[in-house]
Amino acid sequence: MRKVTSHILFLILALALFPSLTLAANVGKVKKLVGQAHILKDSALKWDALKKGYPLNAGDIVRTMPRSTLMISLKDGSVLFLAEDTKLKIKAVSEKEESFFSMFSGKMRAVVRKRVNKRSKFKVRTRTALAGVKGTDFIIIIKKDLTIVVTYEGVVAVSNVIESIAGEVTLKQNYYTEVARNMPPTEPELLTPEEIEDIINDNGLSEEAMGEEPEDDLDDTGMGTPVETPTFDEEADDIEEPDEFNDVITDSFDDFGFGDDDRVATEPDVNDSGSLLDEPPPPPNK
Repeated sequence: MRKVTSHILFLILALALFPSLTLAANVGKVKKLVGQAHILKDSALKWDALKKGYPLNAGDIVRTMPRSTLMISLKDGSVLFLAEDTKLKIKAVSEKEESFFSMFSGKMRAVVRKRVNKRSKFKVRTRTALAGVKGTDFIIIIKKDLTIVVTYEGVVAVSNVIESIAGEVTLKQNYYTEVARNMPPTEPELLTPEEIEDIINDNGLSEEAMGEEPEDDLDDTGMGTPVETPTFDEEADDIEEPDEFNDVITDSFDDFGFGDDDRVATEPDVNDSGSLLDEPPPPPNK
């Protein structure tokens, strides 16, 4: 009995001293991967390879490599498709509360399960834009300091990420808007269904458009194998998020749940490379 008690005390002490050892709740998993994609676990110092079935947690950052596409299924019933050269941080996923993501680069399609709970929202923040939905199918494309939001089905509310920049738009089906740095969203413009289908198919933003995936090669633990290259040794502080969030919001977006910590008072801080602070450092030689 004394030996068992000592083991329990040791475990409690270890978890107290090293919180990263605690088991984080899964918020989703990799459903399909064509090509290569990597993950940076919360507080980790190197990228790991993603594989089909790999569990994902809040705080994880995922990236796709060139000529690669990734499909993620979330516990709230939503599905994400990431095109090549896309980086995304999973901040929170919840069926009853809020699902929130920071997107740094690339192209992503979010097929969002309809929210039945009024408090349940789905939001994506980029360097220039904030998009909020209740249940819809939309695409986000980032081109340096320009964010393009396209609604495939449903309705998407879009604003500049800086709360002092007025001018929000509501995108209906087949409409798009552009949000440039320090500018409000442009007036919605109509796309043909064929043009949107071309965006989806050309970028692998559907399960069919992704093509065939390689054979499953997970190990016995259900995890992928570590990436040999590229890796990095930068300190974890290099990927901290900006903390100058402001809780003042516009009333017009209440239905979409734009609230505390969504928009920022000033442009998000950038580091010397011009990337968001919560973006992972680029791999060497990139």
